[in-house]
Amino acid sequence: MPASLSVIRKQLISSAPGCGEVSPKFSRPHRLKRLMAHGAVSAALMATWAAAPAQALTWNWSFDGGPLPSAQGTFTTAGSTAQANTLETITGITGTYTDLGGISRTITGLGTLGGASNEFQWDGSNASPILTDDEGISFILDTLEEVNIYYASPVGFGNVNRFATTSTSPNSVSSSLLSPVQAPSSVPGPLPLFGAAAAFGWSRQLRRRIKTAA
Repeated sequence: MPASLSVIRKQLISSAPGCGEVSPKFSRPHRLKRLMAHGAVSAALMATWAAAPAQALTWNWSFDGGPLPSAQGTFTTAGSTAQANTLETITGITGTYTDLGGISRTITGLGTLGGASNEFQWDGSNASPILTDDEGISFILDTLEEVNIYYASPVGFGNVNRFATTSTSPNSVSSSLLSPVQAPSSVPGPLPLFGAAAAFGWSRQLRRRIKTAA
């Protein structure tokens, strides 16, 4: 290509709109600012996703009529630490129930038989009886039958000593046991802490780069 044509071509390219200059949208400081914003958002999302779940407390329980009927399983309540002589509301239940005929049934959830309050208290020991009021604790079986374990006294909380079902009259309970399974305290996981520290470090580095570029 002749030298004159080459010079003309370079002049045309350099004079074209937008050539020879960088749009502020794509400038280095602008890119660094966008990167810093994206890093902060990512760190916040990491902390949210890795947050520790809400804690629940599990209680082992059982009762028997020497030997039948009998039942055993777990209660779930809110919180992470068992407190003696404190009213606890059951939010979940699992377990099995063996009826007077020796047939074992699965407990599928909480019931309402007898207007059950589904509340209890714990006496502070690992061999506590189930302490409930006269409205008792009711659960549903996989046969859709309901069972209520309750204290026969009409006043206050006391030991469970009777049970009733939808198909039989009240029967005696010879013993009942209740013990808490302590749940660990809720603490921040390592990922949120790492994300926060990393975001702080990135932001300082990016600020220095922006100042240098400017």
